Amino acid sequence: MNREGSMKRSNKLIQLSLVLGLIGCNGGGDGSISSSSASNTFNAENYGNASSNFKVLLTDAPRQDLKEVNVNIKHIELLLERNGNEGRLLIAENLGMINLLTLQNGVTLPVGELNMPDGITIKQIRLVLNEDDNHSIKSDDSRCEMRTPSAQKTGVKIILNQPVTFEDGYSYSMTVDFDALKSVNVLGNGECLLKPVLKLPRFKRVDRDDLIII
Repeated sequence: MNREGSMKRSNKLIQLSLVLGLIGCNGGGDGSISSSSASNTFNAENYGNASSNFKVLLTDAPRQDLKEVNVNIKHIELLLERNGNEGRLLIAENLGMINLLTLQNGVTLPVGELNMPDGITIKQIRLVLNEDDNHSIKSDDSRCEMRTPSAQKTGVKIILNQPVTFEDGYSYSMTVDFDALKSVNVLGNGECLLKPVLKLPRFKRVDRDDLIII
């Protein structure tokens, strides 16, 4: 996927697919969380004036024996917390088919960008796949459907050892590394098994006064 296509897809996600699962009963723009339940969601546009810019990107570690590793992404979910209450942030909803092997050697795919209120903490990341059409292309050009035992229902979960809290005046980015090398097992009978492995994400924080705007 070229850069222009990635940006178009990213913009479409921003406009149509971002849902902020922070708990609140008024949906105001102050980032308030007023319930201990994490089951309710409301639109991220309510946080358009929040203080911290946040970008999420996807990348992959190299794999040599497969030409393609195509995963059908349903969404990425972030578990958030503020003042003891938890909520969910759903990004990249219905992102669809991504060939992970195109995301190597520093190549990343933007999957979401939004503003985050001050004081909210990311505690956990979960990647959920659709059930259909996850497949690999082997080095001999044969197609191998990848069985995914559990990733569709509950998602692949990463609990952050050091949760990240957003602070006013900074811009943040998070790169999620979907490790195809460890995720795809080619079985002796020729079948493929997908057990998604996500590495601990890389976070960057930059003072907004230091950003170069082009």
